[in-house]
Amino acid sequence: MSWWQRNGLVGDPFDRISGIEEIDISSLIVETEIFRKYNNILITEPKNLLGKSIIVFGEFGSGRTTLFSYLKVLIHREGIESFIIRLHGSFQDSSEIEKKFLNSLFFKLTGSAREECSLLEIIEAIRNKKHKFNKYFIFIDELHKNQIIKSSLEFLKNLQGIIEEINDEVSIGIMIAGRNEWRNEIKNNPIYSGTFAIYEEIGDMSLEDACAMIDKRIRYFHEIPETYSPFSLITQDAIAKIYSNEIKTPRALLRAI
Repeated sequence: MSWWQRNGLVGDPFDRISGIEEIDISSLIVETEIFRKYNNILITEPKNLLGKSIIVFGEFGSGRTTLFSYLKVLIHREGIESFIIRLHGSFQDSSEIEKKFLNSLFFKLTGSAREECSLLEIIEAIRNKKHKFNKYFIFIDELHKNQIIKSSLEFLKNLQGIIEEINDEVSIGIMIAGRNEWRNEIKNNPIYSGTFAIYEEIGDMSLEDACAMIDKRIRYFHEIPETYSPFSLITQDAIAKIYSNEIKTPRALLRAI
């Protein structure tokens, strides 16, 4: 019998550490500062996200995938079609990334797979959906894992041209998970410095947020969540001991637990 079964849980609350499914969002996330900021934008002026290129820097495992999943649900509720495009892989050249992006976007728009999709085909697919959606928001994740930094930066620079052409047809915004090693080039190199309108940072979790994140997961997986007493399985002191060892990103905390 697993430890979580012995403690009245229906699953391991710390097993799924690479992101959570949309259905779990409201029950599992802890709204840190950046969550609250964009939640407020979506409540007050959701259109302010359109026409913007946003990059979110942070350590690996800092919660950007979870942030994207959370915002995607909220954005969709505002009548804005939203997609998460995952550009996972090792890319020697920016053209490889662009190809994967266009193919992935075409699939999201149409449900049809293509090996070589052009921007013109993307625009045509958008025109065909205009009766239903004229506002889009795209999240780009996992590109920050590409070890060839130059190819990623070149793609991001070229992406602005793609977005501008799409923006001639519909309103569109993008948010990208950034790699910390990109920061200096994107902010200070004239070649890339105009690529993004907004720079965001996901910093370390506070101890308070770390405790809330872990306890919410335990409650979610409890056989009878209504009967669960906060911090009855893992105490705040136990979490604090782990947190004090410089393990402060959500993924690192879940692994350490």
